[in-house]
Amino acid sequence: LLPRSYRVAPMILSRKTCTLLALFSRSTRAITRPDLLKHERSLSSRTPGLAMTTTRRTARTMPAALPRGGHRSNVIVHRNRPETDRKRRAISAAGLDSLHVVLDFDHTLTAYLSPDDGEKCPECHDVLQHGPYRPSARRDSFRAAIDAVWADQRSGTLGSPIEWWIRFHDAVVAHGITEDEMREAARGAHVALRPGAAELLAWLHARGVRTTIVSAGVSTVIEEVFERHGVEYQGA
Repeated sequence: LLPRSYRVAPMILSRKTCTLLALFSRSTRAITRPDLLKHERSLSSRTPGLAMTTTRRTARTMPAALPRGGHRSNVIVHRNRPETDRKRRAISAAGLDSLHVVLDFDHTLTAYLSPDDGEKCPECHDVLQHGPYRPSARRDSFRAAIDAVWADQRSGTLGSPIEWWIRFHDAVVAHGITEDEMREAARGAHVALRPGAAELLAWLHARGVRTTIVSAGVSTVIEEVFERHGVEYQGA
């Protein structure tokens, strides 16, 4: 067996951590040029020293033909560009032996939009909600329970950010969703890795760089997606 160097770390999340992870996950969505121009004045007034840099991407990372409905951005927003550059130099000077890469999963390692049809890629909990559970009455009851959680989130009636996860996972337990059924759901879901993600993980693995996946998602789904894309990992 090949050595496995990627740890999938399930987390018990505090309210603050849930909020930060949610913000981080959403922040991976590309900022388009029109959006940036629209909010540039507001961002600059609220964040002194904000630096916005336009970089020209090469053909290796910016394909000429984008997926239908897809979008990419060549704009990178820096809160403090000198500090970003200082950290880059420090990381480079320290070398790979001192490097520990920590990555989010949903819409970070995975694509935000599917390269197949341009639709939004499902996140871990989306995969679970729409699994092909049997019998149909059990499947429909589970999906209805999760729809109710989403409805309460949209209406603002959830008591705290972590309540969403608690209610979702309580519904999983109440409906007897098994690990095998989770894996079946993941195998049937159209979850695509972000272009370059598998290559990045392979590069880190080949050089023995410590790499940890920190996610508010579901480790069983993450592992199944990795296996489908040939990514070596070590479960927590």
